[in-house]
Amino acid sequence: MKTGLIISAALCAIHAQTVAQTVTYDTIAKTGDQAVGAPGSAFFATTAFPAINETGGVVFVANLVGPGYNASNNETIWARDAGDDLRLVAREGDQAPGAPAGVVFADLVAGDPFENERRPELGDDGTGRAVGPAAPNSDFDGFSSLHVNEAGEITFVARLAGPTVDATNGAALFTEAGGTGLQLAARTGEAAPVDGSVDPYTSFASASSIADGTVLFIAGIGDNSTGVFSGSAIQFFGIDAVATTNDTPPGVFIPGSTFSSFDPFPYLTASGEVCFLAMYDDPLDPFASSDASGLWTTGRGPGLSLIIREDQPTPDVPEAPPLLFLQTPAFNDQTQSAFSGFYFTQTFQSDSLAWAERDGFDFEVVFDDLEPSLGAGPNDIDLQGFIGSINNNAQVVLFGSIADSDEEVGFGARQTAWITQDDGLPRVVITRGTEIDVSNGTGTPDSRTVSGFFPRGSAFDGTPERPDTSFSNAGLVTNVNFSDCAFAVAIITLDADTGGCPADFDNDGDVDLGDFGAFGIDFNRSDCDPATNPCNGDFNGDGDVDLGDFGFFGSVFSTDLSGC
Repeated sequence: MKTGLIISAALCAIHAQTVAQTVTYDTIAKTGDQAVGAPGSAFFATTAFPAINETGGVVFVANLVGPGYNASNNETIWARDAGDDLRLVAREGDQAPGAPAGVVFADLVAGDPFENERRPELGDDGTGRAVGPAAPNSDFDGFSSLHVNEAGEITFVARLAGPTVDATNGAALFTEAGGTGLQLAARTGEAAPVDGSVDPYTSFASASSIADGTVLFIAGIGDNSTGVFSGSAIQFFGIDAVATTNDTPPGVFIPGSTFSSFDPFPYLTASGEVCFLAMYDDPLDPFASSDASGLWTTGRGPGLSLIIREDQPTPDVPEAPPLLFLQTPAFNDQTQSAFSGFYFTQTFQSDSLAWAERDGFDFEVVFDDLEPSLGAGPNDIDLQGFIGSINNNAQVVLFGSIADSDEEVGFGARQTAWITQDDGLPRVVITRGTEIDVSNGTGTPDSRTVSGFFPRGSAFDGTPERPDTSFSNAGLVTNVNFSDCAFAVAIITLDADTGGCPADFDNDGDVDLGDFGAFGIDFNRSDCDPATNPCNGDFNGDGDVDLGDFGFFGSVFSTDLSGC
């Protein structure tokens, strides 16, 4: 089967090959390209926040440069259906659809992603992270409210400016969902659809949609509440509250407990079901240092139902203590979920793991930081991983940091990303310091060094801070930049079906002692390059042949290749 990886990367298309899979990079837009469709003579300066749908449709933000472009009008949103040309969706300074004349886009996609490469903040006092006037209990991470649905329709949150805009109505949610063109779906200052309340929306975060016009978003409500909202954006009064911070969490049997906050990344399935992570309080435990968390969905029975929560048995780890912490959730259209978390072993060692529901709704461990480093290198000391996303094939994207020495633990650790393939083996996709040829077949090699691929300039220091990602069957989207600070949006296709077994080095149709000898010759090599210096046994494509590769070889050592 084929899996795609979309990366917001530097410069132009790249072509590479790893053992057992061919990697092809297809550039969508890059620094220096002319922004065809933008007024005047404009060029892409930087790109950010790319997203992908199931058919390979892409959306991203770009900062433009050129005559007449300045800080008040240079931020833009672009989209491209698979195989089509880019189209301009929205531009800072343009009239906002559905708003009174003179009300314009002031900031697109949860603030200015290019201002000091920081995460956008909320409100005049800069205390929050959702879009809109600051409200208590609305500390959303708000990484990206830019989304493309299965029909190629775009949904986003923007700040507004104009003669009638003030601190109470300066943010709005816009969507193309339902085929009616870009329209205003909700705005701060409007009454939120919460039973028994007339409180207005005060902020928005994490908007998404599906083709029938259904939208999903998180919003601040009144002075002290937040909620998850979903419903039709093309019908009057079509949006309803799924859950608010005043609600009792289903499956939590603690008298007086209510939802206390919501993770900023809820998920809307193709059939309109809602999945999210939420925190809930325990009024009976005065010594609780923080609220507990769990995953909920509307897609597994009537109403809202619990998937898993802290203090339940740790999945797929026999005799482990209860799950202590749950974070970085991801969901797919089958409402299968993935998350990271940890528990304390019997020796009081913290074990951080990532789980995914793969065979139906059974959780499996897909990442364990107490296990070998999964192809990260021979000297790894600190390896901390967390979920980026899960696609409809239940393949998982993992992100983490790797340290090669005591001195590198913390800010010196290398950013790294893995994808779990059909064989279940997490394979290194990219890591800080990776050398990539970006010449795009021009004949003149142009090797660039990856300096990072996390959004908005966030330093990854080994503490889980989720990247801006989405992962469909068509690809993974994240931001990558090289040491020269150029950007682009590129699609990478990984073909995992090679028609054979990567451990069958002599191509005789089996994995036997002859292949073991070939593997042994290259074992412990750390200079592997699939194009210029290939190795027998670098199955995860991380540049060396180590115990992680040996584990895979042992799992397929047999005269029967059915499991390879």
